[in-house]
Amino acid sequence: MGLRGPNSRGKKAEQPRVSTTKRRPNWRRKALTRAERVIRFLEGLPVTKGHLAGKLMKLLPSQRQFIEAIYGILDADGRRVVRLAVQSLPRGNGKSGLLAGLSLAHLLGPEALERGAVFSAAVDRNQASILFDEMKAIIQAVPEMEIRTNIMKHWKKIEVLSGPGAGSVYEALSSDARRGHGLAPSFFVFDELGQMKDRELLDTLMTAMGKQPQSLGIVISTQAATDDHPLSQLIDDGLAGLDPSLHVQLIAAPPEADPFSEETWRACVIRV
Repeated sequence: MGLRGPNSRGKKAEQPRVSTTKRRPNWRRKALTRAERVIRFLEGLPVTKGHLAGKLMKLLPSQRQFIEAIYGILDADGRRVVRLAVQSLPRGNGKSGLLAGLSLAHLLGPEALERGAVFSAAVDRNQASILFDEMKAIIQAVPEMEIRTNIMKHWKKIEVLSGPGAGSVYEALSSDARRGHGLAPSFFVFDELGQMKDRELLDTLMTAMGKQPQSLGIVISTQAATDDHPLSQLIDDGLAGLDPSLHVQLIAAPPEADPFSEETWRACVIRV
């Protein structure tokens, strides 16, 4: 995820300062489209670590395009058409920040539902902790969010106490600690599906999507090693364009490119 604002350098012993000024979220403004609300929400979140900690996030063009495709395509009744979205891209493109922001958008932001259920899935507990820790850091940096939530660090859960999404719960899941089939996700993100050995956790989440109205799943991952991997199959199905509820954004070098060329490494293109 790109960042907005000048570089900020402070003493190593000091924690980055994040504004605590109470403000009305600009994503609540009237006349915004559904996609614009999500984008405004994401770009109002703080960066929580690194040289630009305390500044606001700035979506990359490919991330903005991905969000507009998910939330900007509606049917005649105003319902979102896309139910599962996949973004496959090289490492180092702001994956964790985008996943954390989207999870918060569905937990307590513009896409929140009362008593919703938001899940993040990852290959192991360490990976699951990364996303939870990022969400926790963002919440603790934004007073309007912190006062509305109860963070249960030991269980990697976040509960919404008031406001949009009241009664909703976020939980981090991992493949090495699988839950039963009692899940009912209103939204889930799957981090690095390409590293999973099987699709059991993915199938558990996808088959449970019918329990909630307008549920949505988002997968962001580097590519899998084989063509018969579940992620590879999802990418092929999405690029074929036969199912409008499945959207795929593939950021990769052209198939005919030389994989050992530096020009190839720098010239990845977006295929949608």
